[in-house]
Amino acid sequence: MLNAIGSSSFAYYAASAPPSTAALEAQLKQYQNKLADCVSCSSSKTPEGKKNIQELSNKISVLEAQIEKLAKQQPKKIDAVLPVNTQNSVAETHSSVAENLGQRLDIFV
Repeated sequence: MLNAIGSSSFAYYAASAPPSTAALEAQLKQYQNKLADCVSCSSSKTPEGKKNIQELSNKISVLEAQIEKLAKQQPKKIDAVLPVNTQNSVAETHSSVAENLGQRLDIFV
């Protein structure tokens, strides 16, 4: 007996990268907008409305924690300070590299 091969016969799990901070922030913004709508809605005082508000608040808390965790894991961005006269310092750097290597180095500035 032959079985059809498809999604029901086996599970395939692809390794996926964790979501980026930007994707999490976009999702957070959506949940915050939905929460604002739920809070301002007339059904916000009903048990179902309170339940929806609580669920959205929980999702927002989870996303904020994920964003904070990603922010701590990412390396800090450092701004480089360039010298005032960049062209001369680049030329000096290239000439010192050429001297150190003992080779000719053509520089087009």
